[in-house]
Formats: sequence, structure tokens, C-alpha cells
Amino acid sequence: LGATGPPIGILSDASWTDERAVVAPGETMVFYTDGIVEARAGVTVGPRSGDVAEYGMNNFGEVAQANAAAGPQGMIEAIIHDVDRFCSPLAPHDDCTLIALRYNGDG
Repeated sequence: LGATGPPIGILSDASWTDERAVVAPGETMVFYTDGIVEARAGVTVGPRSGDVAEYGMNNFGEVAQANAAAGPQGMIEAIIHDVDRFCSPLAPHDDCTLIALRYNGDG
């Protein structure tokens, strides 16, 4: 699902649109803070000093999909490990929060 409003806590009078999705047994949902996808590379890149690369949605998606069979905890551990590797030798500059839930079905 895409964003239906601004990040929570930014604007006191913000509103959002409700959305629905069907989750099939065995599927995993991953919720994350911007600190994951905006994590900065530990080294500068590009022609200007100070240019930094961000971890981004592509890296996030690739690592999540590659580790889907590891279960929610394994997926989270793999993503955090990859973000740490990307930021090395520095630590991520923002919070890196993840929640992963796997729907096992109702029986």
C-alpha cells in the first residue's frame, strides 16, 4: 500500500484515507520507519564532497524478498544487517525501526 497522508506526528491536523488489502496465508507485511530507506552510506559518493547515497527502497525490497523464507524475525535481522553494512563504518543517522508480520491463515 502507498502513503495516504503525511507521516504520523508531522502535522497536528493531518488526515489519511483508509485503504484495504487482502493478505493471503503465508504472506508477510513489513512496516518500517524512514530511517531504514534514508540510511546514508558510510562513505561519500559523487563528485562533490558530502554527496551521500541512501539505502533506498530498491535495497530494502531486494533484501526483504531474498529473506522472506527466513520468517519475520530472520527478514528483520537481514535488513538491519544490510543497513548496517551499507552505513559502515558509521552507524545509521536516524532510527531504524522494523515490524514484520506473517499471516499464517485461520486454520
